[in-house]
Amino acid sequence: MPTPRTEVAEALGSYAALSQHRPPNHPDVIAARHRLHAARLEREIRRNWPLDDADRQRLIELLGTFSRESEVLERACKPFSLRGPDVTAQ
Repeated sequence: MPTPRTEVAEALGSYAALSQHRPPNHPDVIAARHRLHAARLEREIRRNWPLDDADRQRLIELLGTFSRESEVLERACKPFSLRGPDVTAQ
């Protein structure tokens, strides 16, 4: 199993690579940003909160659910365009 530090590094590399070639509202970039956010949350939870594994995993899942819902709302507010963000729809 990869360490939390390795997971954050892999997620950051994936996000950086995708965000160089795609607009910020592209579904792949949004998913990579979510994975990066989840990896950072998991690392911080493991580092700072003395919970048993079951409680820690449940907390990570709850925070991940919140993060995914936020990403879905963000995506719904910003229509996807191959030309980049739609600045005319305000």
